[in-house]
Amino acid sequence: MRGQISLEFSILLLGFLIVALITSGYIGIYGLNKGAEISSQAMAYAALSKLKQNIELIGVGDVGSCRVVPIKCPAGYIAANGNTLRYYKSSWNISTNCSVNVELFENPINISTSSVVYFKIEKINDNTVKVSLE
Repeated sequence: MRGQISLEFSILLLGFLIVALITSGYIGIYGLNKGAEISSQAMAYAALSKLKQNIELIGVGDVGSCRVVPIKCPAGYIAANGNTLRYYKSSWNISTNCSVNVELFENPINISTSSVVYFKIEKINDNTVKVSLE
């Protein structure tokens, strides 16, 4: 019985090989650029979610409340129209609604490279929050 492996181990090994083939095959089928674009979209979704969460947090505070938030952002544009926040690039568009109106110091904010961006979020009046780069 030397040199034999158990049935469970062989099924586990086969399953691992199939998963490795599928995950590496995705990049091979669609190209590395598509994989990078999907990663960029996921990072933009997380960045917009964190920005919205902090806007909502400052929105329930007193007038004059301020917070500086570091957020890792991919290259793209952040725009605001009333209470709608939008993160977009030529190939994707992500938007969300806030409970308060959002003013950007520059509309849209251009983020040229993927990096950590420091946003200063300040409550201007009862229903408006101003977002600027720090």
